[in-house]
Amino acid sequence: MNKFVDFVSDEDFLECVRKVVEAYQSLDENVTPTSILKESKNTIDEFKTIFDVCVNQISFDEWLKFELTRQQDKTINNKIGEFHQELLGKVDGWVDLGIGDETEIDIKKEDNTVFIELKNKYNTMNSSSEKTCREKLENVIEKYPDATAYWAYVISKNYKSEDRIWKYQQREDERIRRISGDRLYTMLIAACSILLPMRMPTSCSMS
Repeated sequence: MNKFVDFVSDEDFLECVRKVVEAYQSLDENVTPTSILKESKNTIDEFKTIFDVCVNQISFDEWLKFELTRQQDKTINNKIGEFHQELLGKVDGWVDLGIGDETEIDIKKEDNTVFIELKNKYNTMNSSSEKTCREKLENVIEKYPDATAYWAYVISKNYKSEDRIWKYQQREDERIRRISGDRLYTMLIAACSILLPMRMPTSCSMS
């Protein structure tokens, strides 16, 4: 019997969890305010930094802690999105397409009857990325007419459970749908127990 969830092996589950945990442990203790301003991959607004320090009456070291936490939180959110994609891709009969697949979709059923573009939250996309997502799904059902394509989001607005046609501008097709995380997990793992009640060890040990 699996220790954590019933729909993937403990080894596969811990592999997915480990990547998220490593993101929490990746904080560089040698970073200084000067180095983060000069070397950060995401250009930091130094003027906002000055306002943050002055208005909040904090030191640059205190600002650094807040900034590192903010950057780490963004990284962790990305890793959690990858966690869901990789985990669901390990369910029997499903494939994590990763990066570089011709469909540019995240997950599919092995028989090409279901394709899923997965987001962590319902409001992750702006208008441009929403348009791109819609076009991806339209391209998929054009190539696979018997398939259903989903825009899926793990966290839905007000945690609403839904699986419905995605009405986009003046376009509507019953084969293009939007689905919340709970319905998504239920669909992929069928009769298996869903992720939410998973049996996590109290110590979060990776062994």
